[in-house]
Amino acid sequence: MNIKERIMAVLHGERPDRIPWTTYSVFLPRGTMGRELRNMGLGIIEVVQVHTEETPNVQVEQKVTGDIVKTFFHTPVGTISQKERTKLPFSGVDWLGGLLRSLGHNQGVWIMEHMFEDVSDYEVLRFIVEDTVYHPRYDDYKEVERSLEDDGVIFAAAGHSPLQKLLLDYIGYQAFAVELYKHPHEFEKLLDAVDRKQDELYKVMANSPAELIWCGDNINGVVTSPKLFEKYVVPFYRKQVDRLHRKDKILAVHMDGRLASLKGLIPEGKVDVVEAFTPPPMGDLPPNEARETWGDDQTIWINFPESVALQGADAVKKRTSEILKSIAPGDNFLIGVTEDIPPELLGQTLKAMGQTLLKREKYP
Repeated sequence: MNIKERIMAVLHGERPDRIPWTTYSVFLPRGTMGRELRNMGLGIIEVVQVHTEETPNVQVEQKVTGDIVKTFFHTPVGTISQKERTKLPFSGVDWLGGLLRSLGHNQGVWIMEHMFEDVSDYEVLRFIVEDTVYHPRYDDYKEVERSLEDDGVIFAAAGHSPLQKLLLDYIGYQAFAVELYKHPHEFEKLLDAVDRKQDELYKVMANSPAELIWCGDNINGVVTSPKLFEKYVVPFYRKQVDRLHRKDKILAVHMDGRLASLKGLIPEGKVDVVEAFTPPPMGDLPPNEARETWGDDQTIWINFPESVALQGADAVKKRTSEILKSIAPGDNFLIGVTEDIPPELLGQTLKAMGQTLLKREKYP
């Protein structure tokens, strides 16, 4: 099997010749290390957008000071602004910036001040959301597909689900908690507007040439509580899974946070792939416990816990072996790196993982 066949076999519920091992293209080391890893069988995940969006009745103005960008959104019902940092203090390649841009963060890479400041901003935010128009842009996907060939797979990025979009993109953690309590009616109206627009976006996704649709939700049960997850997130997942399955698409959801409190609810969303699942010590849900709760049919795509990479190659090999043993025989399972391992350690971490997988041959 080639790398793409191996990954797609797992995603279709089949057994590959060995457990797939992957990373996002923006993380892939360059030069000799990159070639060595690919020769060992490392699969590449490309993240692309199959749509464009515009807000024809919103005037956007930007003021740039060094690496700080302040964006003003002028609408007929008022103006709101957002402040972002466009460079982050990481050494090496700007991998986080590349990944965030692939998720649709086109204005920058790190939000310092969110659009929402107080209750008067709800009307402006709703206007921006309702003014958004999505257009198919499928040529980019086809070009990446031609370039990638059999070296990996492509995720078509759908951004965040409505609740996570409010939390991460529009409002921010602290104001999100306050607004849920103080202004639930306005909060719900904005959420409903985002939900309707996401329906429009997922129609574009469903009609795209992409088979793998990626909801980059960054689910963390510490922040998105079981109550919120059950009320707002599960119904959204189920709705979009139904829509995508009618077009033979697969939905992968990026759940890279602590999931123990949500483990009984995650199966209710019916998502095909829990992607970026981070086991202990960074996460709080062991893979074998997730498997016991979710059953054998749920595909789990592991993110190797970043803190272990700081301990060196031997620790990486040991933890990789432990993870493989915990999910034996390895059905519906993939492993990779999806989170922020320091660039200077990323190559050796991936190599240690790959050596462990190759040593174990087919299944653990």
